[in-house]
Amino acid sequence: MVEPIERQLGGTILGPTNPAREEQNPDIMAPPRTDNGNLPNLRWSFADSHMRLEKGGWARQTTIRELPSSPTLAGVNMRLNSGAVREMHWHKEAEWSYVLKGNARITVIDPEGRAFQNDLEEGDLWYFPPGFPHSIQGLGEDGCEFLLVFDDGNFSEDSTFLLTDWLAHTPREVLAKNFSVPESAFANIPKQELYIFETKVPPPLAQDKVLGNGPMPTPLSHKMLAQKPLRTKSGTVRITDSSIFPASKTIAAALVEIEPGGMRELHWHTNADEWQFYISGKARMTVFGSESNSRTFNFQAGDVGSVPFPMAHYIENIGDTTLRFLEIFRSDRFADISLAKWLAFTPHELVRAHLHIDESVLAVIPPQKTPVVPA
Repeated sequence: MVEPIERQLGGTILGPTNPAREEQNPDIMAPPRTDNGNLPNLRWSFADSHMRLEKGGWARQTTIRELPSSPTLAGVNMRLNSGAVREMHWHKEAEWSYVLKGNARITVIDPEGRAFQNDLEEGDLWYFPPGFPHSIQGLGEDGCEFLLVFDDGNFSEDSTFLLTDWLAHTPREVLAKNFSVPESAFANIPKQELYIFETKVPPPLAQDKVLGNGPMPTPLSHKMLAQKPLRTKSGTVRITDSSIFPASKTIAAALVEIEPGGMRELHWHTNADEWQFYISGKARMTVFGSESNSRTFNFQAGDVGSVPFPMAHYIENIGDTTLRFLEIFRSDRFADISLAKWLAFTPHELVRAHLHIDESVLAVIPPQKTPVVPA
C-alpha cells in the first residue's frame, strides 16, 4: 500500500482511499523532495475518458477538456472490428495516426481529386491534411486499433463533418438535382449519422483501388517501424518528422523505447508543447516549469502526458519491461536540447563556476540525436 510518507514527512491516510489508483501513482502520493510549487496536472489516462460504443467498434478521446495543460494537441483512441468503418468524413484539423494493433485500410482524396488508398499495419502512420475527406476500415480477422492525434487541443471527435449526417440534412430534391438522378435514388440513405458501422471486409487493395485524377504527389502514410532506429545501451528512438514523412506538415513524432533502468535524458524542446502516449511499460517523469516549480508523475500503458513548451523534463523506465511511448509535437520538425550537451558544449570553466561540479560530468558527447541514455 502506498502512503503519503517520505522519510519523516507526511503520515498515513485515515480516511477513504483508492489503493489501486494510489499504486499507479506512487510519486504523486509521496513526491520526491525536489517537487515544489503548483504545476498543473500533466497526466490523463484514456481509461478515464468517455467510451463511445458503436456497432463495429469504439472511440474515446483526450482533449483540452480532459487535459487542460495540452492546448495544442488532442488524441483519440479508436477500435474498428473486422470490416467496420469509421465513416467517410473530414474536419478542420489535421489528423496524424499511429496503428497500435491489427490492420486498416485508409482512403482519402485531395482538392484536385487525386486519390490515395493504402493498407496499414502495426507501427504505420498516416497524415490527413485539414479538410481532406477520408475513411478508415478494419481488415483481417480482428480489425485494428489506432491512436489519432489532431493539431488542436479543442478538437472533438463528435464535431467531424460526416457524409451520412450531411446528406440526412440536405433536401432530397437538392441531392437529386446535384447528381442528375430521380429523388428515389436516395430513398434509403440513413436518417442519421453512422459514425462507426459494420460492413463486409473489402476485397484486396489492388482490386478495390480507385485512381481518381491521379496519384497523390506525396504519400499520406509511412512505416515508422521500418525506420532504422538510433540506438544506445538502454534503448532506441525513431524520429519521424517532415524530413522523413513529407506529408506530415504540422505534426512531428518520436517513438522511444527504453529498457528497464534506462532514462530519456534531461532535456527540453525548443519549438512546441509535447504530447505523449504510453504504449507499454511504466514510467516516471519530472517536469521543471521555472520559478522553482517542479512536479513528478507516473505513467503506464494507455496514459497521456503533457509537457508545456519549453519545460525541462526526463522520462525514466521504472518497470521491469521495455517502456515504449510516443512523443508528439505540433510542428513540422523534431527539436530538443539536452542538459548534457548544453553543459558539454559551453566553456567548462563557466559551467563549473555555476555548478561546482567535477570535470568528468562535462565529458564531451557526440553531437547527434540520441535522446536515450544508458542506465
